[in-house]
Amino acid sequence: MLAILKRILALLEIYFEERRAEQQQLKMAALEDNWLDCQTVKLMLRKGDRTLFNYVQNGKLICKKIGGANFYLQSSVMKFLK
Repeated sequence: MLAILKRILALLEIYFEERRAEQQQLKMAALEDNWLDCQTVKLMLRKGDRTLFNYVQNGKLICKKIGGANFYLQSSVMKFLK
């Protein structure tokens, strides 16, 4: 039982370390990249608000809320277009 718990703990540590690395990578990309407003992204993708929300929930687009407005990372939008 103790061995199983140790293995679970090790797997959780690996998972959280990968998440931290992913978050750090996103922060670095955000510093180097531009943010696009919601209207621009809707025109680029020819999609509506709900579709953009679904893309963010599924991890297809990176979104940040600033002052009540959604802004999308330009590189994630361009990657999605390709």
